Amino acid sequence: MYIGIAKDPVRRWKNHLIDAKDTAHENYNNVFKKALRDHKDNCKHYIIGVAPTERSARNIETAAIHFYNANLNMMKPSCCHSGNPYGFKPID
Repeated sequence: MYIGIAKDPVRRWKNHLIDAKDTAHENYNNVFKKALRDHKDNCKHYIIGVAPTERSARNIETAAIHFYNANLNMMKPSCCHSGNPYGFKPID
């Protein structure tokens, strides 16, 4: 699982796919880009939160990475949110 934020999720997804194919890209060998190359046709997308500001979006992103244990994220949560302050639901 990968958690990310974007103003335009469709454009951001396309950029991820382009970057994953670019052997010169600085993140070509990270686990998320490799997973995209190996499984891009099996990906599902969910909007798990919306935010009025970038700072709020970053807080939600950090909490979601922690809650979902998003193992494809290079960024690891720098703080732990106790409980589930954003009401995240399990993703089946």
